[in-house]
Amino acid sequence: MNRDWLPIKTTPWTMGLLLTLLILFIQASALPDRLNLWLYDIATTSLPAKPSDDVAIVAIDELSLNRIGRWPWQRSVHADVIRKLQAAGADTIVFDILFPEPSPDDAELARAMANHGNVVLPVYLSPPALNYLLSEQLPTAQLASAAAALGHAHVELDTDGVARGLYLFNGLGRHLWPSLSAAATRTAKPNTSSHGAPPFVNVRDGYHAVPLAGGAGTLPTHSYARVLSEPANPSLFNGKTVFVGATAAGFGDILPTPFSGLSRPMSGVEFHANAYSALSQALMIKPTPSWVGPGLALATILLLAITLPRMRPTRTLLACLFTLAAVIAVFLLGLFTARVWLPVANALLVPLLAF
Repeated sequence: MNRDWLPIKTTPWTMGLLLTLLILFIQASALPDRLNLWLYDIATTSLPAKPSDDVAIVAIDELSLNRIGRWPWQRSVHADVIRKLQAAGADTIVFDILFPEPSPDDAELARAMANHGNVVLPVYLSPPALNYLLSEQLPTAQLASAAAALGHAHVELDTDGVARGLYLFNGLGRHLWPSLSAAATRTAKPNTSSHGAPPFVNVRDGYHAVPLAGGAGTLPTHSYARVLSEPANPSLFNGKTVFVGATAAGFGDILPTPFSGLSRPMSGVEFHANAYSALSQALMIKPTPSWVGPGLALATILLLAITLPRMRPTRTLLACLFTLAAVIAVFLLGLFTARVWLPVANALLVPLLAF
């Protein structure tokens, strides 16, 4: 190819400068962020995480609502399910059900929780409203004192509205609660941060992406009503961490995930069970520092700016394809080996722009 017509001769300096300007221009758009999310979704749905053998879900499904009655149920019903799960040998019981208001059955539920000895209850951060600041909703004092641990039940949505991860710690001011999944592992305790935030500020720490085992219904799920009505079954629950929460349509929180999008969202309790499954197997994925993405892009620009001007035009395509493959390989190795999420969108765009 004759390059004599070009007004500026292609050199490492001119190519590097042009690529840098183009990447800076693209960075101002939503393209890199969308590309990074798309790459993560393709990778994690193609190679789903292995589900842990010690996790199960007791679902408040349509069958349970039909048999037990309209919500909310008496807390004596939850006491009965705790006793049934204890008889079946459940190691840990995690409720994704909020108990903020006192009830006549609180004493019975507290006794069932204390007798089991390892029941985790959720904490919710209520969004601010007119005349109300952001606030924590805790279980009643009687239930909180009987619980083995408390954990926040919040899941993060990315810029495209899809749930991919959560913060391992979340709370107001300096008191941070572990997530439900972290509290269930019995290794995370409430954390008092040292940044001195005011008590009305929402503070989050330790974001991790959750590699899901699959779409909704992948983890072993058992109907709440059947657990109550049938004999205790150790083969289903012995030694397991059991998450109890709502899966019925139109009831409870539903979350679009990389597996489903909006077509078949996942219930919040199942997302927390997936988070526990990944956390107990050390499979959680940590984002890299903010400088890593620009650093990868800059390294790719330098590599191509030095090598391409010296190549014959027929070889530039191979060089760019090899660079693309290398960046994707680094992304996959980081995701599945080092358990880190590398933002490689800009580094992937560089070879396309250079070619």
